[in-house]
Amino acid sequence: MAGPAGGGAECAGGPQPRPAGGLALMGSAAICPPAPPAGVDARLSLLKLLAALAVVLVHTTMVRVSQVDVHSAGWWLANVGDAAGRIGSAMFAMVGGAVLLARPSEQAPWRFIGQRMARLLPAVAFWSVFYFAWRQWMWGGIDWSVIRRDLVLGSPWYHLWFMYMMLGLYLVAPALRLVVKGVGEGPAWRYVLVVAAGMTWFASAAQTLQGLSHASFIGLVPFFVVYFLAGYYLLRRPVHLPSRWLWLGGGLCIAAMALGVAWSYPHLREGAFVLFYSNRSPFAMGLTFCVFLLVARLQPRALPAWVNRLGAATLGVYAIHPFWIDMLGRWGWSLQRAGDGWIVLTLLVFALSMVTSLGLSAVPGLRRLVN
Repeated sequence: MAGPAGGGAECAGGPQPRPAGGLALMGSAAICPPAPPAGVDARLSLLKLLAALAVVLVHTTMVRVSQVDVHSAGWWLANVGDAAGRIGSAMFAMVGGAVLLARPSEQAPWRFIGQRMARLLPAVAFWSVFYFAWRQWMWGGIDWSVIRRDLVLGSPWYHLWFMYMMLGLYLVAPALRLVVKGVGEGPAWRYVLVVAAGMTWFASAAQTLQGLSHASFIGLVPFFVVYFLAGYYLLRRPVHLPSRWLWLGGGLCIAAMALGVAWSYPHLREGAFVLFYSNRSPFAMGLTFCVFLLVARLQPRALPAWVNRLGAATLGVYAIHPFWIDMLGRWGWSLQRAGDGWIVLTLLVFALSMVTSLGLSAVPGLRRLVN
């Protein structure tokens, strides 16, 4: 059985030569990721940590970024930070694909789906109830019509859409595993990713420019299929790009998002944020792929043990961080008052969320809610 990070035939020769130390991010021209270790792959844990921090970053910069002022250095810093954080939910989907699409496609689809649902549904149910109760306590106005609408949309609170979307992605995962099996070990995987990416870009841009939105969280699933597939392929297939090009590509994607928002805001207003910051845009997708490939080139055994420990708690960080944003606001440090201090607020919210998640994961009955 292939493990969570099982390698593909094209990279069967193992890792390419690297500078001493293993952490070859700056100048390595390696084209194959290192051979995956047995058990939990620390590279995937590191990617989950980066994704969780990115999600927090997006939500702690959103107020400052909405105060558009192209003549303010503080606004530009927040704009760039927000753009850099757009890897978050997409990276979680890539990690999911890297793990789940490596499982044997012969496994009965309903058995696979049942196993996935048993892991995620308790967390989705708990955090949905938690945030409905939290909204009612904080602001009121939660009745059965609101609950029904938000459950269909998958948004009991503004960040939970992703957990609901993952339920839908689990439903199609067995079909995607058959796609992976059918494509095989040849170069056709590049065609699959290019077509999936192009269709995602077009559909997302058309939806934004026409002012349309999804009617249900299930409608978001097709937009994340490309990330699910990319996580599997980019961890297991050679990519003939030097690391310095990946750094440059990621930086250019961040710049394109930040400049795109500044340029288009006078014309599109709020639509500028959706068009350029969307995790389905070509720039956010390019940035996510660059970060994934850079981390995939690390030697897993060179990463410290705490990476896996913290990586296991990232679902909790994702789920609980809006609570801490609201609590800090009640204690006098809201997003509005933080201003250009959003950097400190980001680190504080991330730290509080991680400590909370680790605490909950230490309680056996609550572990599935955060881990």
